[in-house]
Amino acid sequence: MESLNLDLLPDEAKKEVIDFFETICEKYKIKSNQNINLSNDIDSFFSQFNFEPVKFDREEANAR
Repeated sequence: MESLNLDLLPDEAKKEVIDFFETICEKYKIKSNQNINLSNDIDSFFSQFNFEPVKFDREEANAR
């Protein structure tokens, strides 16, 4: 079995490769043994940063 190292690609390219792979699997009715879940990768990436989301109030921002 061959594998690809997606770590060499930027995040947007990784997403494109995964989307393409899923499309090919659907076309040929192949069920993947491995569940591909990019959202886990994204969550793990952002979990390394410690920040609080900023609450944005449009009315307050536009008050004169």
